[in-house]
Amino acid sequence: LEPVKKALANLRDNSEFQHLTNSALARSIGDQAFGYNLTQVYSMTARKQGFIGKLNIGRVSSAILGLVNTRTLENQNHTKSYYYDLSADCSFENTVFSGKFNPNQDTDDVNEKGNLICEKTAEEIKKMIGQPFVVDSVNNKKEKKTAISPYNLSSLQVVCARKWGYKSKQTLDIAQKLYETHKVLTYPRSDCRFLPDSIYADAELILNNIKESYKEIDEYCENADIGIKHKSFNTEKITAHHAICPTLKQIDFNTLDEEELNVYKLVLANFVALFHHDSVRDKSKVSLKNDGREFIATQTILSFAGWESLTKKTESTGSIESFDLSSLKKGDKIEINNIEINKKETTPQKYFVESTLLAAMTKAAKFIEDPELRKILEAKDVDNKSECGSIGTEATRAELLQKAMDNPDLFVIEKEAGYKELAWKTTKQGQELASLLPQEIIN
Repeated sequence: LEPVKKALANLRDNSEFQHLTNSALARSIGDQAFGYNLTQVYSMTARKQGFIGKLNIGRVSSAILGLVNTRTLENQNHTKSYYYDLSADCSFENTVFSGKFNPNQDTDDVNEKGNLICEKTAEEIKKMIGQPFVVDSVNNKKEKKTAISPYNLSSLQVVCARKWGYKSKQTLDIAQKLYETHKVLTYPRSDCRFLPDSIYADAELILNNIKESYKEIDEYCENADIGIKHKSFNTEKITAHHAICPTLKQIDFNTLDEEELNVYKLVLANFVALFHHDSVRDKSKVSLKNDGREFIATQTILSFAGWESLTKKTESTGSIESFDLSSLKKGDKIEINNIEINKKETTPQKYFVESTLLAAMTKAAKFIEDPELRKILEAKDVDNKSECGSIGTEATRAELLQKAMDNPDLFVIEKEAGYKELAWKTTKQGQELASLLPQEIIN
């Protein structure tokens, strides 16, 4: 209520917002002129070829078709090839760690991803077993990660799709019910990931409510540091609506169904994390060289979990079990005891699933090949770091994807081996339509 009271106490003349009205009107007129005319033209042309039905052409829906179709063709037309990964067992003062061969991008035969593709070279390098390598450089650094910003609708939909397989509209409906019926979440149809200072002022009350309701994280609420003001608390950067967060209302979890509870807990944990310190990782990268050949050893040690202990599984990773790479010094001599060659097959581009397709819609500019057009599209979201040349809006993306799901003539959405979510593919008819449409429409 506080933001509403503040807005009512500081009324502004509507003329300041006339540009938003004009922008919405322009989009509406453009969508009609674009969609109505092209849908009719393509549908009537297809009917002459015996097609019975309607070919919907739309400013955003056709761009979705283009995204899915490009990825479908990339996957299905993938040509199998091989590359070689070389890993070495390295020893130093009776300790062992592993290193990975780093191909020379100028002299070795590599693919577009920089992987070694020459088996002869791989065999030559294997003959270097027993030869002394020398530590050429040791790069030690601390990597700090701040708690992720509060969710907007798209980011919430992406996480829910990955964690539980919820469809975009399903997540929207759940969040809407938590907002309208239960009144425990703020307005969900937001594209913003910032919160107002008024929410920060109420943080202690909100945290106390979470502590009483969500017993699994009560210790994190107890240990929350209100003195930490996360970068997401910035009233100046709020657009039409602020990010999704808990309200001051407390609720009995037993009154929520499983899906509502999943989404609500996700937002609660996200909010609590804002008041915990950065996580810290100690990262080491060591370069081992001999006669122009290089192996790289890496190590990541989680030295302080911070907010991550609340919201995600935390692990240390690296190439070793007991040896600390950061203790190595330039000039140290390393013995290579064994080199293993792993022949690997290149993998095709993965089909889109709902979570990745949603993410692609928020960052659509990166799929544009024309640099000038990409620049124009990026400029649209210059003040919104969570999006980059986006298509659709928070309020329309779920509906657009649902319409695509309901169009079996153009899309097939099915289980695919190795995928947690359903894979999106274009049908033969969808591929034919995409091939007929100008690139300006589908790209």
